[in-house]
Amino acid sequence: MELRQLEILRAIAESRNFTRAGERVGLTQSAVSQQIKALEIELGEPLLVRTSKRVEISRAGELVLAHAERIFNELEAVRSAFKGSKTLAASRLRVAVATQALVHLFAPTYAEFIRRYPQVELSFRTTANTSETIKQVRANAADVGFASLPIRSQEVTVKRLFEDELVLVVSKDHRFADRNSIDPEELSPERFVLYEHNVSVRHVTDAFFEEVQIEPFVVVESNDTDFILQMVAMGIGISFMPAWAVAEGIRRDSVRKLMVAGHHLRRTVAIFYLKSNPSAAVRAFSSFLNEHQEEIQRRAQPEAAAKDVSADLDPVRKNK
Repeated sequence: MELRQLEILRAIAESRNFTRAGERVGLTQSAVSQQIKALEIELGEPLLVRTSKRVEISRAGELVLAHAERIFNELEAVRSAFKGSKTLAASRLRVAVATQALVHLFAPTYAEFIRRYPQVELSFRTTANTSETIKQVRANAADVGFASLPIRSQEVTVKRLFEDELVLVVSKDHRFADRNSIDPEELSPERFVLYEHNVSVRHVTDAFFEEVQIEPFVVVESNDTDFILQMVAMGIGISFMPAWAVAEGIRRDSVRKLMVAGHHLRRTVAIFYLKSNPSAAVRAFSSFLNEHQEEIQRRAQPEAAAKDVSADLDPVRKNK
């Protein structure tokens, strides 16, 4: 078994394609196939599941990758030790995070991290839901993940990052549009456009519906924040969304946000990574986020997300 073969396997796992993996490691597709075949023969197990459209990693392949990542981290630690404590060695950091958080909330933070640590190659893995984010970190397919608490895994270190609040979002022509809040029972006849199951926002939303004993009439489900906002703006239904994710729709005057009287739908988002031998880049990223925690929290707050656009709206909006 050679280190080069493990690097090739990792490239395939990340790209799910032999040609793109070859481009990453500087080999032809044929050479990549030969190296993986030799490794499979040596281990006596298939490491890949080949389909007509893409390449998947087998269970044996995931096990090999988990051990390989520890080897790569050890090598990086050796390089860092000889680089000195003031700088990070050239390395990479793979971050798994839900698409909407990546685009709307963490982008300014990522940009600042890249400026401070140009030697760290930062790559992003967008996940469909919280469960997938946790799975990728545990499988060493990502180095760091963002997910809503609770994160039930003894294998990872979890650090709280920020708390945000969900708001009820309706179109500007909805019967609730001139309200600041409504009572829970008023939601019963409404149609809903909600996030898919296994997404942290949906977990909080479902817990609320269970508490107020409402069975929501869901007409559309999606994990795409912009799509949900568009459906709400078009009057297809109403939704519960993070307040900061709604700010752009309010600026465009296409939607309104309001609260549910007597209820605060909140979630806490954390950063997490494997306890076993976190790399120097992971430690630097964790410290960097801790340093910027107050800034991130401000962006996640409803009043910050709205940026006082409510002052530009109709002054007659009030509770009814």
